[in-house]
Amino acid sequence: MSTKTYQSILCQYSGLFIVNGKQQRISFEGSTNNSKGIYTTVNKAEQKAIENSTKFKSGELYLFREYANASDEAPRDLSKTVPVAKAKAEAPAQKTEAPQKEYPGITTVQKAGKALRDDFKVSADSVSNKEKVLAKAKEFNVVFPDLPK
Repeated sequence: MSTKTYQSILCQYSGLFIVNGKQQRISFEGSTNNSKGIYTTVNKAEQKAIENSTKFKSGELYLFREYANASDEAPRDLSKTVPVAKAKAEAPAQKTEAPQKEYPGITTVQKAGKALRDDFKVSADSVSNKEKVLAKAKEFNVVFPDLPK
């Protein structure tokens, strides 16, 4: 069984989905640190309903993370993937590594950690010191050019 986290391009989104033949409201909630709505579920029927929806197919909703099961296994991070609609429109000529994202002007470990928490939804503990911030930055292919070495 897998756990999937979906994200909305909106801060909050609530919609009706057909789950096991019945309409069910699913809400994608944002937070003060999150500019996009998020919904996590282990329910296969909900996952199927979301993935078969027009909102998912258009890219307004997309798969953000997938955990292989509910154990301590690391998640399959999909934050660098392109929603389906964009992928079709912007098919690259050749496969390349995800482009590096730069955060110029960030000069402290605390600000770098906050940027990673806000943009990649990592926990505060996972970016609590310089080593952890640099490890997460490497994981997400992020560079802080103005952060002192």
